[in-house]
Amino acid sequence: MELHRLTPMKPYDPRLFNLLYKKTERLRHSLVYQIDASRFGVTQDEVMSWMDDKFIYVFNKYQDQYKPDVLLGYLINSLKTFKFKILRRSYQDNNSVNLNSFSIEDLKVFNITDEKPDENYEILLGLAVSFMEKRLSQEAWELLQIQLSPPMYIVSKLKNQNTKIPIPLILDFLGLEETPTTLGYIQDLRRQITEALSDARDYFKSYSLA
Repeated sequence: MELHRLTPMKPYDPRLFNLLYKKTERLRHSLVYQIDASRFGVTQDEVMSWMDDKFIYVFNKYQDQYKPDVLLGYLINSLKTFKFKILRRSYQDNNSVNLNSFSIEDLKVFNITDEKPDENYEILLGLAVSFMEKRLSQEAWELLQIQLSPPMYIVSKLKNQNTKIPIPLILDFLGLEETPTTLGYIQDLRRQITEALSDARDYFKSYSLA
């Protein structure tokens, strides 16, 4: 599922790779156990290979940017959010982005609104979603999905459904300990989303459904 995103491995420390791979082994097995492989017509071993591909992709991308403990946090977060991505796809007819996770209210940031959605609306909706996905990192894209379509675990803990999801609650949902590093990590992802939304507003100003 993530194989197409893999790039040639940069020079790396095999000891660090093996250490982090070992530290996430139980997590990867637990995540795979929560996925119904039969929905994809594959075995659990195949789903495990998807998790391995995700691990390799994230390790290769961030290994020379962060210290081992921070890198481990990125790996854990990415593996967990990847599981949610797989679960969402398992309930779709195909592997396209779930447009139902974006409401008309959400699309006001793109200047795309219509009380009676039609074919043109769906086209622009698809363009808006594609625009955001291409400009966000994988981690920021997954966070945006969580913010637009909060899982029941998060919804059940929100006193006001219209409030912004607190970062500690996001960390709790992702199974990450609340530390200055993880708080800064989520804040950085939110900054990415804010910048991408700003770009989207500018880009879609010229679009109209009239």
